[in-house]
Formats: sequence, C-alpha cells, structure tokens
Amino acid sequence: MYVLPAGRLPAALYAIADVDSPLALPQQPLELSSGDCSSVLIVLGGRGRLEHSGVSTILETGMTAEFGPDARFQLTCTHDEELRLCHIYYQTLLVPGRAEPVVQGHPTRMRISTGAESLQALARELLALKLRRQLYEPLGGTRVLYELLHQLADCHRRADEAMQADAAQRVRAYLERHYASRVDKHRLAVVAGRSRKALPGLFRQAFGQSINEYTNRLRIRRAQELLLMPGRRLSEIAQEVGYKDEFYLSKKFKQATGLAPSVFTRQAKSFASLDHAYTLDLVSLGIAPKVAMADAWLARSYPQLLQQDGCRAIDWSWPRSARYDLLQQAAPDAILYAEQEGDDLDRLRRIAPVVQIPWQGVGWREHFRIVSELTGRLPQAEAWLARFDERAEEAREQLKRWPSAKATIGILNIRTGLRILYHSGYMGADLLYHTLGMLPPDAANHGQDDGEWREVSLPELTLLDPTYLIVAIEASASGRQLARRTMEDPLWSALSSVKQGRAYPVDMNKWYGYGPAAIEAQLGELMELLRLDADMDGSGHKKTSRPFPF
Repeated sequence: MYVLPAGRLPAALYAIADVDSPLALPQQPLELSSGDCSSVLIVLGGRGRLEHSGVSTILETGMTAEFGPDARFQLTCTHDEELRLCHIYYQTLLVPGRAEPVVQGHPTRMRISTGAESLQALARELLALKLRRQLYEPLGGTRVLYELLHQLADCHRRADEAMQADAAQRVRAYLERHYASRVDKHRLAVVAGRSRKALPGLFRQAFGQSINEYTNRLRIRRAQELLLMPGRRLSEIAQEVGYKDEFYLSKKFKQATGLAPSVFTRQAKSFASLDHAYTLDLVSLGIAPKVAMADAWLARSYPQLLQQDGCRAIDWSWPRSARYDLLQQAAPDAILYAEQEGDDLDRLRRIAPVVQIPWQGVGWREHFRIVSELTGRLPQAEAWLARFDERAEEAREQLKRWPSAKATIGILNIRTGLRILYHSGYMGADLLYHTLGMLPPDAANHGQDDGEWREVSLPELTLLDPTYLIVAIEASASGRQLARRTMEDPLWSALSSVKQGRAYPVDMNKWYGYGPAAIEAQLGELMELLRLDADMDGSGHKKTSRPFPF
C-alpha cells in the first residue's frame, strides 16, 4: 500500500482492488455492484441515468458517483447514446482513532460530484495500467488511486464550502427583508437548510458577525436612512426598524455609530449620486458628490465640481461590481439612488445609507427641493428656482414678440430602432410645453395621456408638420444610422421645419436631463436658437439648418 502524506486525505490506508470499463447501451439497462469494496464510477462519455436506493440521478460526461461496499445500482442510456464508464474498486483500512474515509462504508450512501477533466485522465490511466498488467505494481494503481481520491476530496470541500456560503447568503437575504421583525432562529434554520445548532457558526464564518449583530446593523442602517429624510419622528423610526421605542433606538444607534441620532441628523454629510437626475440636483446646489453618475455633457459643464480630486464621475457603462468597489473606496455618508428594491439596493446598503426619492408623480422642482432639504441647502434651492423663474418669465415675454409665439414645436428623439416624439417630462418637453407654454404639434399626445412620449413614423411626422423641430440623436452607431436614413428620406425634406431651416440638432445628453442644471441649459440654448431665427426673419436672409452630427 502507498500512504499519502498527512493532510491530503482523511487518515486511512487505501489500496486499489480493480478497475473496469463498463458500457451501458441503449435499451439495455446495466446492473453494477461495488461488491465488498468502496467504489468510484466516472462517466467518460455519453449521458444516462443512475438508479440507486430509489434515487434517480442524471449522469453526464465528467460526473462522478461514489459508493460504499455492497452498493447496487442500475445505469440506463438516454436517447440513442451509449454511456462509457470507468468503475474503480478500492479497499479502505481505517487507522484507529483517526478520521473517517472519504466515503463511509454503507451500501445506501452515494455522493455525486461534477469532476474536472483530470479525474477522467486518472481513470484512463488506471485502465491503461490494468491493460499493461501494472495495476498492482508498487506505486502503480494505488498511487493513481490516492491522487484521484485527493482530487475528489477537494471537489467535496469546494462543494461543501459553496453550499455553506449559499446557505449563509440565503439567511442574510432573509434578514435584509425581515430585519424589523423578531428574529426567529427556527425560521432562519429552515431558510438555510441547516440545524439551529449549526446556523450561528455558519453565519459568523461567512460574515464575521453574529446574526443578532447583523440584524442590529440592518436596523441602524435603515434608521440612518429615515433620519436623513426631513420630518420623521424618532419614535416612528424606532417602530419601523424593529425597536420597542426611541430610547432603545438611541442607545443602539450610539453604540453602532458613536453618535446620538440628533447629532447624526445635524452633521454635514458627503454624498454619492447613482442617478443622473440626482447629480443635476447636487451640482445646481454647488455640491461635488464623491461619486457621480454623469454623462459627458454634465462632466464638461461642471468641471469645477465633477473633475476635481475627491469626485469620481461614472456612467451607466460601469459594471455594478466596479461601482460597488468605487463606492467602498469613496465611503460617502449617504448614497442617492432611484426608488426600487432588489439585490443592488441590498448591496449598496452594506456600504452606506441609501436615500430613495420617489419619481412617480414628482416633478423636477419637487425633486430638487427634496434633495436640497436632504443636503441642508433648501434656501439655496429656493433662490435658484426664483432666478430660473425670472429667466423663464423673460423668455415667455420674448416669445410673444417673435414669430415662434403661435408656432408649433416638436421634440424628436432618434435612437436605436426608434423615432420618439416627446410631449411631457424629459427631452425638454417640461420646459417647452409646461414652463414656456409653447405649442406641441397637433395630436402629439394623442392616445398617450399617461406617457411622456410616443413612437412616430416619418409619414406621421409629416402630417404633424411642426414649425420648429428639436432633434436629439442618440450617440451610438445604430442611432446615427437611423438618423441618416431618416434624413435621406424625401419625406424628411418635405417637413416645413426642414425646408425653413428650423430643424435644430441638439445634444441628447443635455436635453434628456430632467433636473435644474439641464433644464437651465436647455432654456439658454432654445432661446438662442429662436433669437437667431427671429433675427434671420427680420433680415430677409435665407435660413440654413445646423449641420447634423453623422
């Protein structure tokens, strides 16, 4: 016998007994037994089904089944494909007082593994040794057997670790949904698929803290989020997060953060913005986020805030894992995030408190005020809005004196596979139709009362025939390709706005923005375009359109 060095396998002696290569053929079930040995069955090719002790298991190439002595099992092929196997028999001698062998000697016990290609190579090596009559030579078959059992033990260890980690993750996910309720250890054990006794150690090993510690952490994190929102009473927050009263919440809060809730509320905070609209709000208030979701236009427009040390501007192309890593490094006091649930929200909450501001039924002005209250800059927001309203009123007065006063103006967005006409909300529609009171093309919102836009074909656009047309083209190859096809169509040239030089290409990033900084920029660009148009009307010079970016 060959004894492997300590630590690679349970302390036992192993010896090769035999190896063969059974073949299961279609329509011919194959009966096998491990006899008085333990055995390993490795699938070298094909696909089939294994029946053992009333349990049916699908077998595929590379899979491995392990049995104790006296095990009996049946193999059948699926479809018309034969099942090629290697069946390895070995004897186990336990060393008294040491660990148990890899597979217990019980005929009804079986373990299925998805092995590596190296296991198949070792099986073929054993078959070759037998063919050369070298299976029982010193350091022959038993040497290969030890290597094979060692690899199987590694497969088991990795599988067990993965199962343990998966069980711990299920418990954590459950706690993140039910932290405000009493922690039921029996229920957690069911969720994990482990015993109540094993559960605490499993969770601590995975996350470095007890279940109670983690639950308190979740409650305090949620309390921080609620404290950031104006107008919330501490007693209400205590009930919402699962504490009996505000006094117990205050005690736990100070233990966890080192601050009383009232001090936390007053303390100046740093922010990360994971939504373009939040970034627009923050930069309009003169705040540089530690991490900012920002497009190229926004980064160019606010370099003093978004391109300085301490602020990282990112875009939607960043993978979530990279965002998490960056946020972990930046360590903001709070993360501004769109209102939704799911794994992404849970992952962000492990980094910092997450403030979710609702979008449904909330206009950009109200959104701006909420962010300004959150950051302690409501007076600055009100001052900004007052200045903007003065500019908007001046713009309305100017529009009354220009030819555009009674004209219609459309907002066309050309993107991958779509031509979209906006009539509310984004892409400057709030500015044009709500703030300035300009006229949309006839029937622009027909059948779309509950939406912000509708898809439009070129024939439909020619029927609407707006006097002015704002055109925002997606900065992608497919978006530019559709724009080119659109503008090469004779119907495009027939549009009044095109013939009169009143079709204006604009930066889609700027015009899609639905926040104060973007809407202010949209107002400035719109008034410049219409002023030039009015000047050209007065001069009698022929108008020419802006070149479109292809």
